[in-house]
Amino acid sequence: QSGGIFSSNILLYMRKLFFILYTFFISQNLVGQKNIEWIFPLEKPFSVYNETIGHDYAWDFEIEDAWMQYLQNHPQAFDSLDILDDLATALVQHPHYGSEWLDHTLLAPVLERANAIIEHSLSGHTDVNIAWLLSENRPALRSLARLSALYSRLGDAKAERQLMELLLKLNPNDNHGYRGAVINAYLRSGDNEKALILANRYPNDVQAETTYGRVLALYRLNRNTEAEKMLCDAIEQLPKVAHHLTHERVKKPKLDPHGVSYGGHDQAWIYREDMRDVWKATPGLIEWIKRAYQQYKGMSAHKVE
Repeated sequence: QSGGIFSSNILLYMRKLFFILYTFFISQNLVGQKNIEWIFPLEKPFSVYNETIGHDYAWDFEIEDAWMQYLQNHPQAFDSLDILDDLATALVQHPHYGSEWLDHTLLAPVLERANAIIEHSLSGHTDVNIAWLLSENRPALRSLARLSALYSRLGDAKAERQLMELLLKLNPNDNHGYRGAVINAYLRSGDNEKALILANRYPNDVQAETTYGRVLALYRLNRNTEAEKMLCDAIEQLPKVAHHLTHERVKKPKLDPHGVSYGGHDQAWIYREDMRDVWKATPGLIEWIKRAYQQYKGMSAHKVE
């Protein structure tokens, strides 16, 4: 019985928030107000993480009622990227986060509203840099990152990639690590020049997607001398990736949901799973890597002796 009451309360909260969003979106334009007083129970997420670290829960009845009442009384709050960022953080904390109905009904309107504000602010401007280093920039960048992840869950690969490209343009330091996924996408679609240009923005990168993606792009572009040099550098930097690419069967290592170990079997295995079929699609390419890898192993054994 208590579970039923809890579910009913949650649905009531959801309907209330949906009504506020609906009322706002049919009555407001893009020109908004700033510096609205706003008290919210959750801290901002740490770094690029999606969830807040604190123990407060935005959906406790009294807490939720306070910030929901504020939104009802101040519909202009939906013009604030900072407040939209907090609402998205609350939705991430919701027990139904990740469900299709919450994604479509609540999270998408919040994040797409933030995206519309950002697009409006950027219109007419080129070469805008919004550094993640500055905390005041993070609500905008985090909203775009969350929207990209939402499109990924919804299966819209094109929209997901476009947002990752935008984030790479706005924040070239790429704190979210999107460059690897974008390079892979370029190579899959045959955009070798784009892949190479992006990879060259991050020399000596720790990501296998960048290091080996540069090699694949150069090879496809028939820049063989550069490709051979970059392959040697890539193998020396991340030899396990070459090992995993050149073997038909590789044992799956233990994976950490919080990240990968640089140069580890987990990093190599993930890259293999994502991209080995792309490498295999070019005749002779795997054998080329295998010869270079065998040469590297021979030289390494000689150094040990």
